[in-house]
Amino acid sequence: MKLAQRTARSDSAVPQMWSKCLLRHCYGLWYICLPALVSSSASRVRALRTAYDLLRKMQERNLQAPDEVCYRVLLQLCGTYSQPVLAVRVLFEMKKAGLQPNAITYGYYNKVSMSRGPCVCVLSHRDHVCHLSP
Repeated sequence: MKLAQRTARSDSAVPQMWSKCLLRHCYGLWYICLPALVSSSASRVRALRTAYDLLRKMQERNLQAPDEVCYRVLLQLCGTYSQPVLAVRVLFEMKKAGLQPNAITYGYYNKVSMSRGPCVCVLSHRDHVCHLSP
């Protein structure tokens, strides 16, 4: 949180950087709401791929995701909707963006890549701690 505040403070001095900062955080909020969007979507796989494409477009435009949570939410949903190949791509994009996955994110990734069917993963919105259940 302190890093985000420090970055926002320094970005606010330059209008173009400030707009990019705000856009990054809007995308971050979108990813936090992604589970609801995917679950109500007619094509859940298409919604997941759209979220993945958005991560890639953010990188192409030098709009790094605000933090690891965007990738983690997408990994969680890859497990919920049996998309292990997409999970591998998400982890690759995360590393390409220069973000080092922590133990929680690796836990999601391992759960997705080793499961044979949908897995149930719950992400706490309060403190970004996950609870994996079989």
